[in-house]
Amino acid sequence: MKRIIPVYIFQQVNVLLVSLYLLKFLCIGELTILQILYSSSLISFLWMYGQRKQAHKVNMKSRMKWLGIGFVSLLII
Repeated sequence: MKRIIPVYIFQQVNVLLVSLYLLKFLCIGELTILQILYSSSLISFLWMYGQRKQAHKVNMKSRMKWLGIGFVSLLII
């Protein structure tokens, strides 16, 4: 669950950056640099989190429950 939150935040920031580009507040070079910097920080965070905590197996029922909760939350938002 802790790995999903930074990915969700990354998606929202990416939407914000593209919106600023479409509103002509950013040029394509600035947008590209900001997206690369932010995605590299996300990847490094997820890599460090993966090194710190080993993955554990989750049964299918629990996985489907969390996928359902995530899907419903996306529909609500």
